[in-house]
Amino acid sequence: MIEYAAAQSRKGNFEEVVAAAGRLRALGRMGDDKARLYGLIYTGHVLAREVNDSVKLYYGRARDLALAAKDYRALTAIDNALAIYTSEMEMNYLGGLSYFMEALKYAELSPDKQAYPVVLNNIAMAHYLRNDPNGLKYSLQVVDIGTANGDPLLLYSGSFVTAYMYYLQGDPATALRYIETALAVGGNYIEYAEAYSLYANILAGLGRKSEAERYYKRAVAHVGSEKSNTLAYLNYGSYLMANGSVGRATSVLEKGLEFVNKRNNAFYRYQLYEKLSEAYELAGRPQRALDYYKKYHAEFDSIFNIGRERAINELRVQYESEKQEKELRGKD
Repeated sequence: MIEYAAAQSRKGNFEEVVAAAGRLRALGRMGDDKARLYGLIYTGHVLAREVNDSVKLYYGRARDLALAAKDYRALTAIDNALAIYTSEMEMNYLGGLSYFMEALKYAELSPDKQAYPVVLNNIAMAHYLRNDPNGLKYSLQVVDIGTANGDPLLLYSGSFVTAYMYYLQGDPATALRYIETALAVGGNYIEYAEAYSLYANILAGLGRKSEAERYYKRAVAHVGSEKSNTLAYLNYGSYLMANGSVGRATSVLEKGLEFVNKRNNAFYRYQLYEKLSEAYELAGRPQRALDYYKKYHAEFDSIFNIGRERAINELRVQYESEKQEKELRGKD
């Protein structure tokens, strides 16, 4: 039943996960401690699809059981899930990264050898969502693991994030190589709106404007339900504004904001506010520009601040130092 719940969770069949979690909890009430543990975990997974006060309660109970049992597979799953929930739902990137680092430590001890690259990939994605080029070393490791294991999902995701890291660093030529690899191996894993949008950004950075606009339009045409699809509007609107099409840019960015608000998620919303402020200022509508700037500033300050950024850097350094010490001990 545990493996069945895991498989259904990976497939996104949440009705099946709900049923499986219930059966596991029932077995737990009959004295099966492992079933109780995983019943709590998969109940947390279901609740974590939206903001819910019970999420951390279920995961907390599960962690107590997993620590007592020294179940490193469970501990990896719990902290990885908490990292995603804390980052995506609570917009607390420091808390999310802290959970990810703990998950990576447990993944090294877990009998499930697929756990480590999954968590590593999630850490790379967390840096991607923060627009943080420090994620490059993690994404390159994901590419290496995906290549060595012939894993197209890891190779796609690692290549995609690596492309973005190089793009952030102002190296569109190298970024192009990695995004083309991602597009080539994407298959069923690709999120077209997100991938095409990044591809268009990179092409624009190389001065290939006609190709870039074609892929911006493809990105918008492929917008679906994923949070990341917001980038299709954000990047295309930014491109149009930079190339003097302020009216078209405003329209695209407003559609992006509508997309975000309908799905009640905060991903990239602060960046949409910022770009809309710039667009309305260029359009000669200062009051509208000021309104959006205030919204941008309030939301940005709630996500990023100097203290939190310093703490994230310290956490990253601490993890790397501990990893190096462990490697040195292993050589003795």
